[in-house]
Amino acid sequence: MPGLGFQLHFLTAMLAYSLFTLSALHAVFSGFCRTQAASAGSHLMSLASLPPILTMEALLFRMILVAFCLLTLALVSGVIFSEAIFGKAMAFDHKTLFAFASWGIFAALLVGRRVYGWRGRIALRWTLAGFMVLFLAYIGSRFVAEVVLGRL
Repeated sequence: MPGLGFQLHFLTAMLAYSLFTLSALHAVFSGFCRTQAASAGSHLMSLASLPPILTMEALLFRMILVAFCLLTLALVSGVIFSEAIFGKAMAFDHKTLFAFASWGIFAALLVGRRVYGWRGRIALRWTLAGFMVLFLAYIGSRFVAEVVLGRL
């Protein structure tokens, strides 16, 4: 039976990943709404029932901030309790490297938003890049082992 440290690590990691997934979907939807709003003659979708784009963007960054805090907790707990949780010292495998790279991308996004006022396409690109790297960390272990590293 896994210990409490592993359970907390796993819970924070899954919550962070889930919230980043929702953030990525929200970013794509917001980008679609922004494109629809920009094309005046498009009747593909009525945007009248949706909140304003700035409100949707504020929600996106709140979700990213909460997910970033959860990812930070998951990374810190993984580093601190690695030996107790996994029975070995922290290894710098692809999962660890991709998780830290994703953390760095989302940190840069949050700093860019705060310092440079990043919005719109720039925020969408950074959000999706961070999510794809995190996706490779959590889901892509088999892909990395078989395709990138050439192991069977």
